[in-house]
Amino acid sequence: MNNRWSRQLQVIHQGHIVQDNAVSRDDAGDQLGNFSWLMVALVTVLDVCLPTNDTRDLLIGVFVTLLQRDDVQDLTESFQMQLQTNIESWRSFASVRGMVAHLSAAIRDCRSTLARATAIPPLTRGEKQELRDFLIWLMDGKTNHYRLVSATLYSLVEALHCAGIQLETGPPGQTVEGRVTIQYVGQVGGSQEFFDIVESDLDFLKIHTENGMVPQQRVSYLSGNPSQMIEAFPRPVAVKNQMAKFWALGELAGAKVALRAMAPLRTLGVLYDVRNYDECVSRWDGILLVLAGTHFPVDSETVMSALNDLMSYTPESLQKWLMGCANRTLRVEELKSPLTEQQIDLFLSYQSLVFGYWYKLLEPWVSMEFVPDQVYFYSVWGLRDVYLMQMLRRFTMKLQMKSTYAETATKVDLLRVLAVMYCGRHTYEPDNTAQKLEREEIVRFAIVALPVIGLLPNQSGELWAGDTAGIQFQSCQNPTQQLMRKRPQKGWSVHAKMSTTDGRLNKVVMVARCDGIVVGTFNPAEAEGNLLRARANKCGNFGPRMALSRQFCERRRPTPLDPATETPESIFDVTEEQFQTDIISQPFQHSQIVVVHSHGCPAMRYAAIGFYAQESHVVFTGKSLEESIKAIREQFTQLLTRYMSGIIVD
Repeated sequence: MNNRWSRQLQVIHQGHIVQDNAVSRDDAGDQLGNFSWLMVALVTVLDVCLPTNDTRDLLIGVFVTLLQRDDVQDLTESFQMQLQTNIESWRSFASVRGMVAHLSAAIRDCRSTLARATAIPPLTRGEKQELRDFLIWLMDGKTNHYRLVSATLYSLVEALHCAGIQLETGPPGQTVEGRVTIQYVGQVGGSQEFFDIVESDLDFLKIHTENGMVPQQRVSYLSGNPSQMIEAFPRPVAVKNQMAKFWALGELAGAKVALRAMAPLRTLGVLYDVRNYDECVSRWDGILLVLAGTHFPVDSETVMSALNDLMSYTPESLQKWLMGCANRTLRVEELKSPLTEQQIDLFLSYQSLVFGYWYKLLEPWVSMEFVPDQVYFYSVWGLRDVYLMQMLRRFTMKLQMKSTYAETATKVDLLRVLAVMYCGRHTYEPDNTAQKLEREEIVRFAIVALPVIGLLPNQSGELWAGDTAGIQFQSCQNPTQQLMRKRPQKGWSVHAKMSTTDGRLNKVVMVARCDGIVVGTFNPAEAEGNLLRARANKCGNFGPRMALSRQFCERRRPTPLDPATETPESIFDVTEEQFQTDIISQPFQHSQIVVVHSHGCPAMRYAAIGFYAQESHVVFTGKSLEESIKAIREQFTQLLTRYMSGIIVD
């Protein structure tokens, strides 16, 4: 395995995937041992069928059993504190060496052959027990033969074999003398054993809880086809066909709705709302309108038609039951009582409509350029797991808010929804409104399957934007006599870097560099809002738009200025040479306009907007300097009074 995987390296650096072949090392001290390679491959395949916390708990149980020590409690607590760090290291090691895509392909091919489906449902209690027993047998090493009943677990073993772990696989009766062999029992000659293992999970109408809570129902699906999750449900073909139908109707409705990213003057972050959709032209029943308002941001004609199709052959009692559950944010308590097959099937069809809608609506906002083809994504969807429905309900309500920007859908809200839909994350912190850092385009989101050099997320996998000292400013001196566009000649770049607070790395700032000299740092969350306000208009062109911070808006007075009585403005140049001195000009007096010459250099433009955003300045960009100056005059004549000044980032 050292020869096969150690020479293939992949990481993300400065927004690009970097591939390289590691230098061959013959020193045994620089190579992983057998146990480490086993754990690297094992954690990689377990990620496909288990949430992170379940993987940790499973391995703790296996290790404690194998060690057979008397201090079980102390040993368990020690593993709980330290094992997660090892798991993250094994996971990163596999990602860097490109193992994830290869092992995902092996799991996909094996499971599609055995179970005629590539989506992987949550492991049942019987499968979890079988997995635990198998791992204890594998690491104990007392015998060479083992039989697996679960198609999912056998697919994981095939992936371990593909990774290079020394074990053989095959059907019953096929063994290799002297080699560790795992056989798949299947349902021929071993059906009774199969049903004995999963007997407690066959009755899907009963609710199973762990510590009084419904366990997380995470489903794995191949990238690019989330509708595969339908195959993970133990329902008849007719029901799955019905679910597939409403998923397609949801996609059709979602394709006709568009979100818009905006950065209003009274806010510092990026907000989202619905830009356009196919408005209703028909009259619809009240129950349909209630359902449409729970998980869909707008009452579009296509959504109403799909809901009407869903309810056409549904008894009135079931319609009211579904409406009641949805209107109460689908609390888990509503699904803990025994349900009928009709209720379960109606609920699954409604979920299919909702999920098809949202996966299609949010598809343009997700970049897959850092994800290998045909790897597994994870979502939260089960017969009774309504977590994703609750998240979409909250996001829908915020998109429907029109009265105040404080209640509108933010970038953090959308990021958390996407984390559930694509990563199976099962946590929610509704009161935390701090902005997160995303790479590349400021209003879209990139899914990464490789480590990002220089960024260290916390235990929850989060990165937070940090405040910085920024750059020093001075009053404007020596106004320019002739305004001319100048192109930067030096090499500019902007880098994400962990900042230090109280001696601990905990947040991310952006570092601007000019020809190898560090110019300064700025907060990416503040910069992205100012950049969006300064650059994007409704048509998507780059016209002159004003970006005002909340603090600057508070300085305006109610009486507008009279342009006829005002003195002409003075214009001051800011060049890249000034940035390299760590001191740049800002307007402190009335009728001062600062022009930052960054034409043709996106990195310098982004850095300049970030620096000035931290000082609550007005930022303009335009197709030409004359156009930007004209925009300043028009906007300040209408809005501002005492300080008719601004920053033009050319």
